[in-house]
Amino acid sequence: MSFALGLVVALGCGGGPKTGTWTAADHGKAERTIDKWTAADEDKYIGLTCTNVVAPDHTLRCPILVKLGFTADGCRAQLGDWRTDATSDAKRRAFRLLVAGLSSADSCEQVEATLRIVAMSIQEDTRKQATAAGCAMRDDNARDLTAERAAARRGAKDTHFADTASSAAEPIEVCGVKGELGWLTRMQCADGSRPFGDDVDRAHDARKGSMMGTGTGPCGAAPLDHYTVQCPEKSYEVYMDMYMCGPGEQLAPAL
Repeated sequence: MSFALGLVVALGCGGGPKTGTWTAADHGKAERTIDKWTAADEDKYIGLTCTNVVAPDHTLRCPILVKLGFTADGCRAQLGDWRTDATSDAKRRAFRLLVAGLSSADSCEQVEATLRIVAMSIQEDTRKQATAAGCAMRDDNARDLTAERAAARRGAKDTHFADTASSAAEPIEVCGVKGELGWLTRMQCADGSRPFGDDVDRAHDARKGSMMGTGTGPCGAAPLDHYTVQCPEKSYEVYMDMYMCGPGEQLAPAL
């Protein structure tokens, strides 16, 4: 899981019970601001972070770190992977904010505060990229698509489930649950039959769960809904991004 997606999942699920405070090591004032760090500085703060967040009994001090994929033995490797994942200047700065904050935290509250600061930094960068691509983000985290971009949503012109294959990287794009159910109920199997007819409840029952998308397009990744649709010719696995809203569309209108 990438650095950014790991933060989304961990913060969305919550960190679990807090484990109190501890005495963080005093490693002095940083010689350079994070914007001027070298690779050696990053290595240093990776080490300081792992020393700080692993308790004397060789367990992680805070449950949210487990949700992020940390282990006591694999802390350095995990942070190293995330550094590799930080391929842009904005992501590299977010990574440095992470290790700078975690290396001096002395409570789970401070750990979560650091993670939220990092998430906000990533979100702001995502907003800027999305705006430049014609899919700025609304306050409810839906993409505010231009009319042109909305007309080109993946699956928008489909009539059959076989028309557009979907995946975690390339989902069907709609606005809201209403958009998902509307798409599912109007789609046809190869023989022209509609598995759900006009019954949105039956369509909703086909939902298997949610997951984070893995797409890297200009509008960014978003949480996806996964549906399984049974047609005479085959079973279709349908992945849907409901955060792609065009002019006049609302993410959560009354169904």
